[in-house]
Amino acid sequence: MQTKNRTHFFAFRRGHNAPSDWQHPSAQLWYELPGYHSHGSGRLVVHKKRVRHSFRVFGVAASVVLTLGGIFSWQMYQQANTVFQGEASAAPARSIPAVPELLEGETEGRINLLVLGTPGEGKPGGDLTDAMYIVSVDPVNHQTKLVSVPKDLWVKMPAPYYGDKQKINVAFAAAKYQQLGRADLNESGKAAMQAGFAGIDQVLSEVLGVRIHYHLFIDGTGLEKAIDSVGGVELDIKRRVYDPMLALENGKNSLLMPAGKQVVSGKKALLYARSQAVWNSSRAERAQQIMAAFTQKAVSLNTLSNPAKLQQIMTALGHSAYSDLTLGSAFRLFGMLKNSSEATVIDLATSPLVVTDKVAGTEVLRPKAGFDSYAALKDFLGAELPDGVLVKENTKITVLAPTRLKAAETAQALRRLGYLVTEAVVPTPSESTASVRLVDLSGGHAAYASRFLSERYGTSVTQAPPTDITMPPGTEFAIILL
Repeated sequence: MQTKNRTHFFAFRRGHNAPSDWQHPSAQLWYELPGYHSHGSGRLVVHKKRVRHSFRVFGVAASVVLTLGGIFSWQMYQQANTVFQGEASAAPARSIPAVPELLEGETEGRINLLVLGTPGEGKPGGDLTDAMYIVSVDPVNHQTKLVSVPKDLWVKMPAPYYGDKQKINVAFAAAKYQQLGRADLNESGKAAMQAGFAGIDQVLSEVLGVRIHYHLFIDGTGLEKAIDSVGGVELDIKRRVYDPMLALENGKNSLLMPAGKQVVSGKKALLYARSQAVWNSSRAERAQQIMAAFTQKAVSLNTLSNPAKLQQIMTALGHSAYSDLTLGSAFRLFGMLKNSSEATVIDLATSPLVVTDKVAGTEVLRPKAGFDSYAALKDFLGAELPDGVLVKENTKITVLAPTRLKAAETAQALRRLGYLVTEAVVPTPSESTASVRLVDLSGGHAAYASRFLSERYGTSVTQAPPTDITMPPGTEFAIILL
């Protein structure tokens, strides 16, 4: 898929403005971190490896037909458009110019898709997002992580429809119903869904420090059909599931599942999630187990590279799912997932950073540090989900300050963004009058870090350290706090 470098063009990241003469290279896209060097005015000129990509905003249907073939692809396009209803004209984050082929977050080295699963109509708690996963893609280093968000985490609500504080699985419905002015599980209009997405995004930003770029919502009915469309999911059942209450739905058989690893159908998976007889896990935990298994199966190489499977998933989802991805963006994201290494699952419910507590007799989860104390969770996920560009560049940064506390505070804030940071205590330089001094000792290796830190601290970067400060060995970039 890659072609030879034939030209140079810019990567716009974190609020950079495009030069006036810049033209987007039509249908030329990239996945890998580009090489770079300083050029003229200090702008970054990048050399990108490019891949052809045919899914343009205008002509998506024709592109799909040409790519996947005939009426089969046209049907897939129509089915997919019932799910993917994003705005193609939406500008990427941080004032990046509107380049339809690039995903939000892609030029920042991290794309976060939030997957929300509800039981659905006719099920207890049908509108609660008991399954919440952040599919976090690093398009530079080709890595994917799945962050399981515990549904019992006690948080402040984005809208007061159900009160000021509730479990996090209520946040989507509360924001959606606040927008509607009523509780309506089946309302899937764009305004209502976007309000729900905005609500849960606000909570995740405050609690985990994670910015969500895209969303995929799916209810239990659609999930059952989608599981069947990928050939079932593998579950590890610790103890056999015997439930006479569900025997009629299970072909008059009270034994729902034997113990051990097994591939189960969508119907079996949903029965397992609903069963009251499973002794060692809650419904929410089982729903998350099924959602994780399906997500891993859906993003596997065999599924994403098989057009027939993609069509089956789209048909199964139908009107049971909603996403603010465009169809073209969905294909681009699928391509990144396909080219990523096997996804790593991070389950926050089992993390030592959260503990069980009770609120008015209801069992909830809270940060170990106490209610509303989210710093440790943010630090943890900041390290787990770093900016892919910074990881690739791997710049070694040293924060120098007159006191250990001052150095540690700045270093910790940078670690949350993915920087490799050490600390040192040094005397205040005698010849400096600025509050922060940035020194690039990398010989040009730290080009991205140099640009970002210059913007962050609002000061220029020099190559000459103060004469009365000795830099620690191995320092490539120094932040001197005065």
